[in-house]
Amino acid sequence: MRKYRTKIALIIVMVFVVSIIMLGIIRIMDSREVNAEEISDKVIRFHVIANSDTDEDQNLKIKVKNDVIKYMYNKLNESDDLDKSREIIISEMENLKKIAEKKIAEEGYDYNVKIVLGNENFPEKRYGEVVLPHGEYEALRIIIGEGNGKNWWCVMFPPLCFIDVTLEDYSFEDIQITLDKHLSEEDVEKILEKEKNVEFKLKFLEWFKKEK
Repeated sequence: MRKYRTKIALIIVMVFVVSIIMLGIIRIMDSREVNAEEISDKVIRFHVIANSDTDEDQNLKIKVKNDVIKYMYNKLNESDDLDKSREIIISEMENLKKIAEKKIAEEGYDYNVKIVLGNENFPEKRYGEVVLPHGEYEALRIIIGEGNGKNWWCVMFPPLCFIDVTLEDYSFEDIQITLDKHLSEEDVEKILEKEKNVEFKLKFLEWFKKEK
């Protein structure tokens, strides 16, 4: 009976400790809340907006995105300056429009393409571990047809677009290295949601099961 009470007491203590730690994590996350104005002039976003939300239009959006990202990789991946990246984007806008139009035609559609570089308001968005708060950002937008569908987005500078966070083998370290190369430590802290590698190996639970 005494042994059973000891097990229960250990469980209660551990639940209490975990609760305290979780409250601390929540407070830390709250304290890191930032405004868009603190980071918006350090990044250039990239958005591809689909004609509609049908499966066909959404799939087309991804194909256009893939071709554009593939084309821009060698041109932007090594750019270490926002102004330089902007110049490259502006010089390539006509080519990007042609790439999008070509892919759309290859897929059997006749949608118009509009490409715009300018400031737009966006809600909070997450790209892997990068979180951009809602606000106004400079963005390159490719609008397909009516542009009434959901958009795909990434960060074109720093060049995070070339790290595909939809793949299982992308790593937190890839994002960290890219951000560290292009932003100050302070700016990285503002937008990077650090991995929470807090592992609770509750050995006593294994022991508890064995002793039952």
